[in-house]
Amino acid sequence: MFPESSIRNISFAGISAHALIPITQPAWINFGLILLVFRAAKIGAATIALWLLPGAKPFSQIVSNIQAEYRNGQIFITWRNIVNCDTGFYYVYQSATPITDSASLAQSTYLGRVPYNFSWDFRLSYAIGQPGNNSFLITNDNPYTVVDTFHNLFVTNCTAEGLPAYFAVRAGCSKKSPYKIVPDSNATSQPVIQHLEPITCYLQKSGVPVPGSTTGETMDVYLHYGTNVAVPGYPAMTNEGCLPFHFGIVKSGPVGGKNAAFIKFHGGKGNFIDNMIAAKIPNSWKIGFDDWIPAFNFDSKAGFNTRWLGYHENFNIYKAKKNDPPPTSGVIRAYTYYRIRWELDWILRTFPNTIDTQRIYLIGNSQGCAGAILLSMLEPNRFAAANLSESRFWVAAPDDDNPNCKFNNTGSARKETRALWGHEDFSNLPTDIPKGDGTDSVWRIYDLTNMPFMLHYHRYRSLPFLKAVSGKEDHNTCWQEKITLYDSVTANRHGGVYLWDLREHGGGSNNAWPTLSPGDLLRFATNKSYPAFSRTSLDGNPGTDDVSVPPYYNGDPIGALQAHLDWVDSALVDTDSLWQVKVFVQQRQLNDLSLLPPRMPESAWTDITLRRTQQFKNFEPGTELCWFNFYRGRLVQSGKIIQHYDGNIPIPITLERVKVFPDGNLIRVQRCDVF
Repeated sequence: MFPESSIRNISFAGISAHALIPITQPAWINFGLILLVFRAAKIGAATIALWLLPGAKPFSQIVSNIQAEYRNGQIFITWRNIVNCDTGFYYVYQSATPITDSASLAQSTYLGRVPYNFSWDFRLSYAIGQPGNNSFLITNDNPYTVVDTFHNLFVTNCTAEGLPAYFAVRAGCSKKSPYKIVPDSNATSQPVIQHLEPITCYLQKSGVPVPGSTTGETMDVYLHYGTNVAVPGYPAMTNEGCLPFHFGIVKSGPVGGKNAAFIKFHGGKGNFIDNMIAAKIPNSWKIGFDDWIPAFNFDSKAGFNTRWLGYHENFNIYKAKKNDPPPTSGVIRAYTYYRIRWELDWILRTFPNTIDTQRIYLIGNSQGCAGAILLSMLEPNRFAAANLSESRFWVAAPDDDNPNCKFNNTGSARKETRALWGHEDFSNLPTDIPKGDGTDSVWRIYDLTNMPFMLHYHRYRSLPFLKAVSGKEDHNTCWQEKITLYDSVTANRHGGVYLWDLREHGGGSNNAWPTLSPGDLLRFATNKSYPAFSRTSLDGNPGTDDVSVPPYYNGDPIGALQAHLDWVDSALVDTDSLWQVKVFVQQRQLNDLSLLPPRMPESAWTDITLRRTQQFKNFEPGTELCWFNFYRGRLVQSGKIIQHYDGNIPIPITLERVKVFPDGNLIRVQRCDVF
C-alpha cells in the first residue's frame, strides 16, 4: 500500500500497470496501453471494455475471483480488484455459513478493510529504496507466491478449531444497497476449515545488501500479517483488520551456533533496512525490527510510526492527522511492543540454539531509543545491555527553555505524541501492559515513557547496563530533560555510562564522543553481575535545567557520568558467600584524540552498587556483610553493610565512598560470619 500522491511516480518493470494508471481520471487513460497490459494478464478485451463502460455490471460494482486458503493458523483471502473503483478501501466479511445475498452479508462478521493498493508492499519498496525496485506482498515462501498488482489481499487469524469460514469482499466504491453477491466472484462458495496452529513468518527476500557495510553483509527480510484479533500465541498487532509487518536478520554466525544477538531500533523516519547496524560483529545475529503504520497524513512520503509502543485503540491509522483532538479516554494499546516480543520469540523458536538468550543487546538511535528503553524497563532480565544514541528519555517533560525544542508545547513531536496517546496535561491514559506487581494494575502511558520515573520505580531491580550519548545542541530530543534523567540515574544507583557533548541531532562537527560501539556490549550478559558506579568524584557537570537565555544550557560542554571508572571482567567473582571485582580509574579518548579527564588523578571516589548478582543474594533481613578494599595487596578501606528490605524486596547492596586507583584495586564483599 502507498500514498495516493505517489501513484504517478511508481515505475513497474515487467509488471502490469494497474496501480500505475489512475483509471479514475479519464484524461490519463490510454486504452491501448490498458489493452496491452490486460492481455498480458490474460484478460479478454471484452472484459476490459465491460470494466471501462460507465455503469457496467457486475464488474464495476463487485470484485471477482475471490479465493481463500488456510495456512499456518491464518486464512489468506485474495481477489481481483475492480479497475474503475481503485481509489479507496475493500471491506472483508466472514461467516460460518455461505454468504449468498445482502441479508447474509449483513449478518456476517466484519473483519476489516485494506486499501485498494494493499498488495504493493510500500514499506519494503521504500526501505530498499532502489529505483524500479517495487516489491509486492507474498502469501507463501514455499512455494514462493506473490500477489500481483491486479489482486488484493486480506489475512485473518483463525479463532476456532475445526469450524468452517466463508468470506465476502465489498468494494468501497459500491454505494448501492442491497449489495449484490455473486458466488466465487465476491463471496466464497466453499468453506475454509480453521485450525489453531502456530502463526509464522515468511521469508520474503534474501540477500538484501546492508547499507554502509564494508564487508558485503546481506540480510534476510521476513514478513508476517498482524490483525486486531488476538489468538493464543499471537497478540493483536493493530486496530485494523490486517497489516503486513517486516523485520530483517543479518546472520553473521551459524545456525545453532549460540550467537550473540543485537536488536536495532531505527529512528523516527528510518526503517529496518537503512538503519541496520553496518559494523560486522562476528558470531552474531543482527535483527532489525520495524515500526511503521500507513499514516500518510503525518508524513506524506514515509508514513508514520508508533514510538515503538503503540497507539490509542481508536486511532485511525489511515486517516488520522497530527492536529486531530487528542483522545481523552480509552486505552493505549501496546501493539508494537507486543509485536516485536512475538517476532523475537518466533526467531528463537524457528532457529533453536542459534541465539544465546543471555547475550541479547538493544541498540537505538533517536526515536529508536524508545524501543530499547521500553524493553529494558519492562523486561530487564531478558536483555543484557543497551546503547542509546541521542534519545528522548522523558516524553512529556516540561517545555525546554530552548524555543526550537520539538517536544515543546507547540512542537511537532509533542503534537504527534498527543495524537497517538492523548494530551499529557489533561490525561494519562492506561495502557494494556500489566505492571507485574501482583495486582491488576497497568502502566499509564506517560509514566511508562518517563525514564527518570521508571528508574526510581525499579530502584531495587537490576536493569540492563545502559550506555547513552546526548547533545546539548540537539533540538529534536532536547537537552534540559537530561538533567532530570541524570539526577535519577545517580539517586537510584543504576550505574551505566552517560555521555554528552555539543552535538546536534544526527551528529556533526561537534560530536566529541566517539560513536557507541555495539561490540563493546559483549562483555555483558544476563547471567553476569556488574558493579554500578554512582556519585563518582570524576563525574562531569551537566549543568542545570533552568537556563532561559541562549544557548539554553550551562555546565561542562563535554562530560560524562560514571564513565571514568571500570572493572576487570575476568576478576569478577559471584558466589553465595563472596562477591569480588577489580576496579580502576580510566581516561576516555575523544574524537580529537584528547583525553577526559585531561590528567589521570591519583585516585577517585565512588559508590558501588552490586547489580545483577547471580549467587551473592537472598540474604535474610539484618544479615551483616563486610566489605574490604585492597590496593597492591594492602587493605586501605573496610566497612560493614546490613541487608535491609523494603517490605519483602531486598534493597541492593551499596558500598559508599570507595577509593579507586588508576592501576586498580580489589573490592571484596562477603558475609561477616564467613572468614
